[in-house]
Amino acid sequence: MNTPGLPMRRRVLRILLIFAGSALLLCARLVWLQVVRGDELTAKATVVRTRVVPIPSPRGKITDATGQVLAISVGVDSVYAVPAQVVDASTVAQTVAQIVGLSAETVQKKLMRRVLLVWIQRRITATQATALRQADLPGIYLVQEASRLYPEGLFAGQIIGFSGFDNVGLAGVELSYNKYLEGTNGRIVVETDARNQEIPTGTRTYVPPVPGDTVQLTINGQLQKIVQVDLDQAVAQGRALGGYALMMNPTTGAILAMASWPTYDPNYYAQADPSLWTNPLITFAFSPGSVFKPITAAAALQTGVVTPATPFYDTGSIRLPGATIHNFNNAGLGQTTFAVGFRESVNTIFARVGVMLGGDRFYTYLQKFGFLGRTGIDLPGESAKPNIVRPEKKATPLDIAEEAFGQTLAVTPISMLTAIAAIANGGELMWPHVGAAIYAPSGRLVQEIQPRVVDRVLTPAVAYEVQTLMGSVVSGGTGKNAAIPCYSIAGKTGTTQKYVGGRVGQDVYIASFAGYAPVHGAKVALYVMIDEPQGMYYGGQVAAPVFREIMTQALPVLGVQPSCPPGQTPPGQAADAPVEVPMPSLLGMSVAQAEQAAASVGLYLQVSGSGKTIQRQVPAPGDSVQKWSTVLGYTTAAAPVPGSTVTVPDLRGMSVQKAAQVLSAVDLGMDGDGTGNAIEQLPASGERVAPGSTVDVTFH
Repeated sequence: MNTPGLPMRRRVLRILLIFAGSALLLCARLVWLQVVRGDELTAKATVVRTRVVPIPSPRGKITDATGQVLAISVGVDSVYAVPAQVVDASTVAQTVAQIVGLSAETVQKKLMRRVLLVWIQRRITATQATALRQADLPGIYLVQEASRLYPEGLFAGQIIGFSGFDNVGLAGVELSYNKYLEGTNGRIVVETDARNQEIPTGTRTYVPPVPGDTVQLTINGQLQKIVQVDLDQAVAQGRALGGYALMMNPTTGAILAMASWPTYDPNYYAQADPSLWTNPLITFAFSPGSVFKPITAAAALQTGVVTPATPFYDTGSIRLPGATIHNFNNAGLGQTTFAVGFRESVNTIFARVGVMLGGDRFYTYLQKFGFLGRTGIDLPGESAKPNIVRPEKKATPLDIAEEAFGQTLAVTPISMLTAIAAIANGGELMWPHVGAAIYAPSGRLVQEIQPRVVDRVLTPAVAYEVQTLMGSVVSGGTGKNAAIPCYSIAGKTGTTQKYVGGRVGQDVYIASFAGYAPVHGAKVALYVMIDEPQGMYYGGQVAAPVFREIMTQALPVLGVQPSCPPGQTPPGQAADAPVEVPMPSLLGMSVAQAEQAAASVGLYLQVSGSGKTIQRQVPAPGDSVQKWSTVLGYTTAAAPVPGSTVTVPDLRGMSVQKAAQVLSAVDLGMDGDGTGNAIEQLPASGERVAPGSTVDVTFH
């Protein structure tokens, strides 16, 4: 018997159960969304409604060993737009274009892009920034970025390097210590609606950028100027192709100065030949010639193959399978000793010593002195095998004989001086370095860069013997022109025929001199190379006098006291007191010509501006100036002149990295979208825009 209403109650119960189940599922879903995925979804919602404007951090300072600033960041305004907030793109574009020096069409195209924000112009002048603030245009904003300034200009250009448009180190110390210098970027975070309009009641957060650390170098700014000026003067007087000089503390491996000519001013790196961005003292391998002979002597003395008194009979030539080796003057010394052969730089004696050493011992000491690998210097550009040496397995007795007096092998200047310094300091091969310490923006010491011994190469006794031999070269041998009154100087001359097109060139030489002072207990080592001097070309004639001029000024700076015999006056005193020189006229000269003209009378020239010729100078031509003081030369204004333009390069087909490098080289920035290769750009290639403009590039 059926109870009346039972089917109805069952249906109601089923419906209630369905609703209850649905409610439970809904609750479970809500728990899942609110509790399990709550943080994730909140973060996604925040990303959707917030917009971030990055603020690049100021790069840290770079200073010399005394605290003198070599690189610093200064604040400069950049202008960007939020296209969705621009009410009248045409009117705004005309106003902005007129202020920042772009075409109205270019600005309007940027304002019409369907993106969150777009850079209009990076690093504008203070006058332009003031005008934009006064215009108060909807959707147009200013943000302060950091621009890099190098107060010493070309005096340390190839050491310091430079940073690119986005404050990323691209060369020199700026690159090798970039992780310390770059700091942490800041940002502006704002909440926007679906139309990219800022929500009036929304959150607006400003996170300030954190400046990078200060990198202190071992470079001494005073010594750097001395080395650069004397080197430039030597290149000019010798009408040489170029010149290189490297100064080191042999005890610690710290680089005190590093100069080459030609060089460039990192303030205007984009205008320089890109080949100058690399440091030839680290990247280029040269045939060292007789400067290498102390290495052979050290190996032979350490292994007992010779002593200073070992007798030799020198006929002026030696016949080996494959060739006959001659002395530079084809003359022989007759009956002599190894010590005299070293002092007179006799090739035939060193060729015989090389053969006496043999391949195993000779290459063992090439390895110990660091010539078969890299020095590991804390500057970019050194390859895994920077020196060119014939492999031991392929080396014939003739090869070893020629390598023993510095021919048929090529080594970088940093490798050569590091090896010479090992002799000077008593036998320890040191790690060469330019970094001294890292400091936080607050001044707190973050890291002190300690000297490091790479290997014990010689015993102190053998090192002392080689030091004495090198001292005899200056006191009575081929290096007499490097002698300085009241100082004991050790060194070795070098004269090398250059290879041209794979063959020994005719009448093209490298004149060099490497040495240190004092002879025993050295405080400073210096290597000077003059590339293709005209006229005189022997190392003792050309490079040794440059060594002498530099060391005469450097030794007092380093606190090395003279020791004079009775009646002799130390350099820099009495007769050598500072003198006045007439200021030459630099007007109309190129920057390079002006620098050499100033150096020729003993003046340092500091150039201001980005132009190519000197337009104004201080002091005026003819004024009396104390020798070795700094004078000023002005070209054009350092900041881009409103209305000046550069041509936008064609970026199609380039990778993101390549496009950024190409634009940076012509002082333009990049706002990239996507990955792969460039398929579209704005402004188009060939258009003329103001320096510092940003090119929008689409990659696919």
